[in-house]
Amino acid sequence: MSLNASAKQAGFRALARFIPLRLKLRILEILARFLGGKSYGALPGLKNGRYRLTIPDSNVPLVFANRTVRIYGWAVDLDEGTIIPLRVRSHHGIVEPQLVHRPDLVTAFTCYAPLPSRCGIDLTVPVSFGLSLLRVQALLPDGQWATILRLLAVSGTARRANAGAAVGSVTGTSTGTERPTSALRQGPSFTIIIDDVGRSDLASTLASIDGQTYAAGEIIVLGPTTSVSRYRRAESFEEAVRTSAHTFVLPLRSGDRLRADALDQLARAAVANNDPDVVYADEDDDQAGEPAPYFKPDWSPDTLEGFNYLGAPACYRTELVRLLQAANPYDLALRATELTTKVVHVEIVLCRRSVAATVALDPAADSAALEGRLLRTQRTGTVEQSFPGLACYESRVVPNGTPLVSIVIPTAAREITVGNRRIDLIVNCLRAIKGSSSYDNIEFVIIINSDIPSLTLATLKHLGCTIVRYEHPVFNVARKINLGIAQAKGEYLILMNDDIEPISPDWIESLLSQAQKKHVGVVGTKLVYPAGDLQHVGVVALRGDPDHVRQHYPGRDLGYFFSTAAPRNYLAVTGACTLVRADLCRLVGGYTEELGVSFNDVDFCLKLREHGLFVVYEPRAQLTHFESASRVVSLDEGELVTFRRRWGDQLTRDPFYNHSAFPSAPPGFELWPPDIEDSDLQSGRPVR
Repeated sequence: MSLNASAKQAGFRALARFIPLRLKLRILEILARFLGGKSYGALPGLKNGRYRLTIPDSNVPLVFANRTVRIYGWAVDLDEGTIIPLRVRSHHGIVEPQLVHRPDLVTAFTCYAPLPSRCGIDLTVPVSFGLSLLRVQALLPDGQWATILRLLAVSGTARRANAGAAVGSVTGTSTGTERPTSALRQGPSFTIIIDDVGRSDLASTLASIDGQTYAAGEIIVLGPTTSVSRYRRAESFEEAVRTSAHTFVLPLRSGDRLRADALDQLARAAVANNDPDVVYADEDDDQAGEPAPYFKPDWSPDTLEGFNYLGAPACYRTELVRLLQAANPYDLALRATELTTKVVHVEIVLCRRSVAATVALDPAADSAALEGRLLRTQRTGTVEQSFPGLACYESRVVPNGTPLVSIVIPTAAREITVGNRRIDLIVNCLRAIKGSSSYDNIEFVIIINSDIPSLTLATLKHLGCTIVRYEHPVFNVARKINLGIAQAKGEYLILMNDDIEPISPDWIESLLSQAQKKHVGVVGTKLVYPAGDLQHVGVVALRGDPDHVRQHYPGRDLGYFFSTAAPRNYLAVTGACTLVRADLCRLVGGYTEELGVSFNDVDFCLKLREHGLFVVYEPRAQLTHFESASRVVSLDEGELVTFRRRWGDQLTRDPFYNHSAFPSAPPGFELWPPDIEDSDLQSGRPVR
């Protein structure tokens, strides 16, 4: 190295000492943005090739590392059901991943070609001290390796990308490796009722009960077995409940195994939560050869109408169950929760199931249970199994009457190009709704700016729209929506963007069927991009910030335990297209105008939740969303401060999304780390 070059480097190092760390990081972030690529998306050269990568402690493409970078995720051809080879190239050489079991992907993508069990990837890349450039490459059908993502790794810095991230407390979670003791005094007692289905693993279930730190009050075995003389037998579930002398009944299936402190955790939750009627916990199964955990949401009445998410372990107050005539576990969950809302969730995996929760053991009985639910709640409709072999069900409910629905749309009356089409957004939106929707009793309330083209205005009037003029010089979508709400005459309101096209003809009926439940505040839709991948299937709070879940996943993705394919309760839904009762909208004062651009839709959902109402995502209401084609997406920093001051304490823990189990951003119900040790069930350590 020449003397001049050495002097220059020394000068740069001296200058760098005076640059604040925050500014250094900002410079690195700007540099990283020029690298290109995304951590998710479509693979070039493949019609239905998709990939998604997670890099812990990163703000992709900038990665903070301690001599190694871990990358995990998946890359698959959904048409062929094959794994797309990936590798990472750096100046150290080439690193190829190992394949890992991903039963969640096998289930989620079951509508495509079957995937092998080991369809996930996991690799660790060594990096040098300082800066390293990493190229993630995929092997394309033409035999060429194409770079799909470039990462700038910073190794040796004390700063971590996620340092200081807020982590909310989780009720019922233990820490470390200690096993909970049975020191609880005067707690509830349990009758465990085991349905012996003739499997050879009844002994494992009994052994897991005998090993409890909090002893079961009674064990009753249903079925023909003769090998359980030291336990009481009953001919039916009803007989077992009728003769139980204990606080709760806990149904299990032979082969299910409880963690050693399961009853202790359930008892503690019952004592700590003012004697609830139902207590349930998380579960897993090892059907794919490795544990597949199901981290459940808190009480979710609308999720339960598409999938028995309570599963096992779930214990029910005995005196409540005696009032019921439940035919199977799903029927029990539905009937019990019609009589009580005192339901408590323990966020610990306490049971290993003999059969995965997603598998339909008796779809006819499950469908009958849901049909009974509709009858008891005075709704008319039909029930169908959504997918062969899977425990996901679709209730097609006929709305009660044909109430007037006001569709309120603020618009800038802009034109965009979509494919080969040049479209006027608001005119296209209205004609698409009128031309493809099966629900007729609607009115349009359109909020326009003063600069709307005369031809567009004439078209709106010709289509019979109520026109509301927005005269304020400052853009404020919340104020525009409120102006429209004030002029709406409908019993129900659909608040939506102008860059929307319906796909499902019965999308309005689907939304109404959810909104007519008394406990529901607002209903959101399934939105897809023009290419067909997911844009919105619910909003979750990850480390305090709201974000769309599973965005850019394939359009036919089933989700995490049917989170995309079935109705589900979420913290919030996007305001791009929602339905709400007009009286509830006015009860909470409409949209908050201090949040004129950002977070006003999430704020609206949270205001409804303050009144004890639930937010529902309805997948049957499917629409195409061009997403902010009518304006440039922006984030107002002042509004972010306002939003966090208003709701920050409530967003540290999302009751419908376990951010301890799914900490990766963007949120997608992606486990981290993806591998769970088989010994975790008995170790006393929380499964994460």
